Amino acid sequence: MPRAGEPDDRPSTALQPYRPVVQQQPEPRSLAYYYRLILDRRWLVLSVAATLVVLAAVQLFTTTRIYRATATVQIDPESSKVLPYEEVVSDQVYSVWASEEYRLTQVSNLQTLALAQRVVARLNLGQNEAFNAPVSSGLLRDLWGRLRGGVARLLAGARPVPAPAADEEGGEADGGGWPAAALLGGLQVDQLRNTRMLLVSYSSPDPRLAARVANAAVEEFIEQHFESKYEATLRAQEFLRKELRELQVKVEESEEALLTYARANDIQNINERETINLQKLADLSNEKTAVENDLRAASARYRAVQAVNRQEFPDSLKTGAMQELELRLAEVERSLAAMSDRFGPEWPALKALQREAVALRSQLAAERARVVESARLEYQVAAERNRQVGEALAQHRTVVDELNTDSIQYNIIKREAETNKQLYEGLLQRLKETGVAAGLRSSNIRITERAVPPGVPIYPNKQRGLMLALMLGLGAGVALAVVLDSLDNSIKDSEDVTDRLGLPALGVVPSARSNGRRPRWRRSRQGTNLTPSALVAHAGSGSGSGQAWEAYRAVRTSLLLSHSGKPPQVVLFTSALASEGKTTTSANVALVLAQTGARTLLVDLDLRKPRQAELFEIPGERGMSTYLSGNTDLSSQIVESRFPKLFVLPAGPPAPNPPELIGSERMRKGLTLLRDYFTHIVIDTPPVLQVTDALVLGPWVDGVVVVARSGRTPRNAVLQSCLQVSRLGGRLLGVLVNDAHVRHSGYGYGYGYGYGYGDSPEPRAAEEATPPTAGAAAAKKL
Repeated sequence: MPRAGEPDDRPSTALQPYRPVVQQQPEPRSLAYYYRLILDRRWLVLSVAATLVVLAAVQLFTTTRIYRATATVQIDPESSKVLPYEEVVSDQVYSVWASEEYRLTQVSNLQTLALAQRVVARLNLGQNEAFNAPVSSGLLRDLWGRLRGGVARLLAGARPVPAPAADEEGGEADGGGWPAAALLGGLQVDQLRNTRMLLVSYSSPDPRLAARVANAAVEEFIEQHFESKYEATLRAQEFLRKELRELQVKVEESEEALLTYARANDIQNINERETINLQKLADLSNEKTAVENDLRAASARYRAVQAVNRQEFPDSLKTGAMQELELRLAEVERSLAAMSDRFGPEWPALKALQREAVALRSQLAAERARVVESARLEYQVAAERNRQVGEALAQHRTVVDELNTDSIQYNIIKREAETNKQLYEGLLQRLKETGVAAGLRSSNIRITERAVPPGVPIYPNKQRGLMLALMLGLGAGVALAVVLDSLDNSIKDSEDVTDRLGLPALGVVPSARSNGRRPRWRRSRQGTNLTPSALVAHAGSGSGSGQAWEAYRAVRTSLLLSHSGKPPQVVLFTSALASEGKTTTSANVALVLAQTGARTLLVDLDLRKPRQAELFEIPGERGMSTYLSGNTDLSSQIVESRFPKLFVLPAGPPAPNPPELIGSERMRKGLTLLRDYFTHIVIDTPPVLQVTDALVLGPWVDGVVVVARSGRTPRNAVLQSCLQVSRLGGRLLGVLVNDAHVRHSGYGYGYGYGYGYGDSPEPRAAEEATPPTAGAAAAKKL
């Protein structure tokens, strides 16, 4: 930066400062990015996959081969009735619910220790070498088991494990139960869906033994089923015999009680007696109804007779005699009336009629009195009859009730006797049927397919295991590569520069290993370490050098086109940290600028660790430190390289105070003079975050380029270095990503190009008419 009171000697067309903007939320990675990531880390992915495949192969090839033989059993529903009673649950419900429960019960019975012991005893597996042969679960699983056991013993404290006690016959305390337990470990029972089939399988290292055990298991299961049914039949017979003895006593007691009760109550034919008494009771009831009707009629007649006047006797109560007497009396009275008008009272005929009328009236009154008495007597007779019939009905009802009571008790005793007799007869019949069933060997379980020795082991499946290990290994390798990439905070390519840091990217320089070939090496002058040739632009016609040459040409184009007016003349190259490749990058950029035919000067201002003199194989005894210390002029320190149009200003001898020399007035004036004699000036400076040399020079140059090594330089370091350059007045041109694996990343050298069109170097531009010596002489004017 010019000091106060001094004019700025830089051209007015210089670039303005670039202010980086940090992207807070970078765009998500694309599939192409992950594809390139996998290609870049392909050796990691392949190493993880190969490791898993090798481990899987070790495990699979050290595991004992296991064969599985399978026998098929069909189990039909079974419904056994010991007692002759209907089930409470209907057959339809039983077939839907209990049938499935029955099959599941049989599946459990196939996996019992008792059945396993029968199979062991039948095949004498305790003495079978194939059955007792050790089975290896694989080297890795064995090692893991031992490790877990050792850790468990270490945590619990090492204590001796007591040996199993032996019995009197020399066997183990469990009575030889370990073969049965081992057999259950290899036995498997599966039910075919929507069928009555069971698959009984056994796994063993010996295929013939697996088939024998599977067949023996189903045969012993059927035999055990026969035995259980036979035992159930025997228990049912014993139960029926006991019940029959008890029922026989009950039958005898109930029949004796029935006979005793019949004799005590004089019951010979209770049904006939009940019929007769009921008929008689019905007749008395009907007679009682008729008598009551007569009584009501007589009572009504008697009350009617008592209520009327005898002189005015109603016609309904008159008898025939009364009607005849009334007619005769009426005639006599008419005759008296007629004769009274004609004759006197003393007329004999009249008196005779009068006497006859008196007699008729007397007879009529007597007849009326007789009718009243007759009604009274009729009423009394009806009442007495009603009383007698009611008493007879009540007495007969008592007899019927007593007979009903005797009949009910008699029927109860009789029904109990008949029930006991029926139970006795039914149990006796069931006992005979059970005796027949005990000798019948029938079962609802049958073998539909016997097991045969398998020809192919079910485990381990080496092909499937290796393929699975390969797939898991590739997946784990890819996942590990993605995780490592997410944890990696370094610059990878130009996308990291633009998308994540918001900085301009000048390009990507490929690594010497990007082409997959071995790079050329040479011995360093300052030591015995072998380093690759740095001047790749003229290193040869190899693929790697050709890619780097094209990359540097792209960087040159970016620098020349970075401003619409005059391109930057003085460009400073620096880095965030050491060993980022800034020295090699600045040398190659200066070389490609000189190839355009323009006079180019490469200035080595890394006064602490100079490298440019070593790269160009020129003397390093003179240079910038000698000029800045004031001991000589600037032109005498410039050296013409072996490349046309390219001049080098070495760093010179080490200086004790580089920042003071670089920030001196002599440095500023030297840059001003160099602008007049060179078209391009490339300056190599130390890292920004370690020393301040580049920051001091930043305001005096036309642009600053920050070099970052792909996969090594942290993004934060690049950002901090760019911010410091901009903050102190430097003009940031962009970030150059160095040593990138561009062949597999798909970026070419930063613009998506591929290298497949030959690696012939760019034709050199025509040299100027002035020979190199003339150029050196012109530079002496500085």
